[in-house]
Amino acid sequence: MMNNKIQYILIALCSVLGACSSEEVPVTIPQQDTETMTFSVAMNGDNSDEVNVVPYFKKGDQIRLYNPVSYSTPDFTDNSPTAYIYECDFERTALDEEYPYKFIPFNNKGFKWKNLNPTSIYYMFEAAYFPGNKYFNEVPFDQSTKENFKNADLLLTHHRQLISEQDKTVKLKFHHAFAMVQVKVKLPVSEFPDQGMFPENALKGVYMRAMLRNYEVDYSGVIDNDALRTVRVPKNDEALPVNDPKRKNIQMYCSSRTAPTPETDNTGKEVIYQEYIFQGIVPEQNFLNEGNDFLYFQVKRHDAEEVLYKFKTETLTLKSSHILNLTLSIDSNTLEIIVLTAEVKPWNTATVDDMEIGPVTPTN
Repeated sequence: MMNNKIQYILIALCSVLGACSSEEVPVTIPQQDTETMTFSVAMNGDNSDEVNVVPYFKKGDQIRLYNPVSYSTPDFTDNSPTAYIYECDFERTALDEEYPYKFIPFNNKGFKWKNLNPTSIYYMFEAAYFPGNKYFNEVPFDQSTKENFKNADLLLTHHRQLISEQDKTVKLKFHHAFAMVQVKVKLPVSEFPDQGMFPENALKGVYMRAMLRNYEVDYSGVIDNDALRTVRVPKNDEALPVNDPKRKNIQMYCSSRTAPTPETDNTGKEVIYQEYIFQGIVPEQNFLNEGNDFLYFQVKRHDAEEVLYKFKTETLTLKSSHILNLTLSIDSNTLEIIVLTAEVKPWNTATVDDMEIGPVTPTN
């Protein structure tokens, strides 16, 4: 890189920036740089112990960045004429932990500060990461594979950069836009039918019943710097009945399955259990009023007949960037579902955390 280059970095300044009116008049600030910006990305990882932590980005993954004027709505669709696209060009290695991912302009079309539209106070950015590099306006209903589950995890961020801070480090803090449902379930199993109803590997699938899959992002409101905008299903859709075509069963991803393990139940009897973890991602929404059966468990018995177990929502909620975490067990005597734990907790914002931007020499 050139010795006389200027580094521009986006940094979180929540305490400095505060809220700002959408009526501010955009101004043009003369710039001297002509170099295209590239990204160096640091990822703290999702530190939740219930979620498998793996490097999120791989070579070829793309980030979409938009510089709105007066809180205009971004166009993040494929082939958008107004969104800048940056592509991962460097994968994580054990030798490079500080900034493990490098992003370069896709098709050599990156942004330059002089071409951006600031307000009288700051530059404003909206950014999105669509796994699989394909825009979607609804989550997949079949998330039973690892790829489909990951491809439902939209990441968003809003960032404001003071004009006076052009020479400071630039960082974007991404948030999970949707809610995750994660359920651990223990199922009693046996080798022979006279020892119990269910064989090993009897739990064949889990799905969320009649969920809405499309979403809206509110870009009109003023929010804190580096915060997540309101993301949820369209308000009118929540009144749709259970049999409406917009509602689909969401097949969940089985991320873990243990070997059968003997335990002692509350009567002192030894029971062999098998534990599963299923995960699914949906936009924030209210649960159905008509019949609140939420989770369905598809279990096959020794005689090959499939049994459906239902779990009701009761007082649980789905919230953007949060995990609804359930631990359930099927009682070996009554065969009823027992709730061991149920909680809603933050889905860490650190899956993709710090993004550093700096200039490089343009490619001829």
